[in-house]
Amino acid sequence: MGEDRRFLRALFALALPAIVQSLLTQAVGMADTLMLSAVGQTQLAAVSLANQLLFVLNMFFAGLTGSSAAMLSQYMGKGDEVRVRRIFTQACAVSEAVCACFALAALCAPRAVMRLLTDDISLIELGGEYLRIAGVSYLFMGVSQIYFVLLKARKEARRSMSIAVMTLLVNVALNALLIFGLFGLPAMGIRGAALATCIARALEMLVCLIDAARRKVVAVARRFEPALLWDFVRICAPLTAQGCVWGGAMTAFSAIMGRLGADMVAAHAVAAHVQNVATVALFALAEAGTILLSRTLGTGDLARAKRQAVLLLRAAVALGAAGGALMLLVEGIVTPLFALTGEAPRYLGVMYKVLAVNAVFIAITNTTLCGIFPAGGDTRYGLLLDGAVMWSLAALGAIAAFVLKLHPIAVFLVLNIDELTKTPLVLLRFKKDTWLRNITRE
Repeated sequence: MGEDRRFLRALFALALPAIVQSLLTQAVGMADTLMLSAVGQTQLAAVSLANQLLFVLNMFFAGLTGSSAAMLSQYMGKGDEVRVRRIFTQACAVSEAVCACFALAALCAPRAVMRLLTDDISLIELGGEYLRIAGVSYLFMGVSQIYFVLLKARKEARRSMSIAVMTLLVNVALNALLIFGLFGLPAMGIRGAALATCIARALEMLVCLIDAARRKVVAVARRFEPALLWDFVRICAPLTAQGCVWGGAMTAFSAIMGRLGADMVAAHAVAAHVQNVATVALFALAEAGTILLSRTLGTGDLARAKRQAVLLLRAAVALGAAGGALMLLVEGIVTPLFALTGEAPRYLGVMYKVLAVNAVFIAITNTTLCGIFPAGGDTRYGLLLDGAVMWSLAALGAIAAFVLKLHPIAVFLVLNIDELTKTPLVLLRFKKDTWLRNITRE
């Protein structure tokens, strides 16, 4: 019992800064939504759809950071600092290459991106205008996100939180100044929101570089190790592909709902923000779990790693249930804050209840697929599972919306049974212990 308590204390000590950071991220997102809803519901819907490109990029980051955290932590557990430097360097190189691709799409073909998400001309024009500016910010994220992973793997989560919190506070302040044109600045609307994001992300990257240079946290490796690079690709590729498959499916879900009207898009934007706040601890817990389990696996103590994984899963389920209950409790408080019109308020009421129940299933699937399995390098199963389940539901949702022409809420329900479907399958995989592996090299 004493060892269990020590693990849980270490888990929450590592997760708490990430939870605070994520809560503030969601709070800033809420503030942005409130500001944009004050400008107009069409502007809110346009930015919500345009940010689906960033959402897919974040799925790439989920794979890159998850695999980097697993490998960095296992080699730290083993005490191999040379390979820690090499893993960090190759992760940064891959991250910047991916970010450059997304930035080019946003800068060179913003309207084409928006046409994939909606057929509403006003949403395409406004969203394209937003992407043409916000796309630059993707380039700044490549280094900072990998640097945050390194700090967390070194158990310096508070430092990464401090940098991220500073960035978010700057972002929300600039949003207020540039969206509404305060203190004599021009009122730029959604262009102001995009410019604020660029400035904040540039500042974040600069602070990360200064921090790394001043404290000498890590040195850039002078050469790649082919075998280590292969290990990174073997673990990273399926996890990154899983993020892309999942993110692509979620973008397809948004594209389907985007064709069901601006009321549906606006209601879902609000509901998704609230769910993200309610379940924010789950994602931080999975990330912390990956780091701690990887360190244990790096020492070769597989039995202890299994006990820790069971504790992690139980803690996640408890947090998921608490998050769902929180959503139901704040529904009457949050809904009146947003200037929703038409059918949007009624849609929002149903979405609240569905997503609140879904929080428990998210706790199970996210903790296993994004926390426990990657710790031992077991990343292919999540790719296959998400590919099969998510895209099958995307096809069913499209049929429900455009062939059967069901009510928008019925389409929403079809698109949101993914976590319920995956839960028994991931629990079966967990019990087989195929993820219990030490992936370090001698």
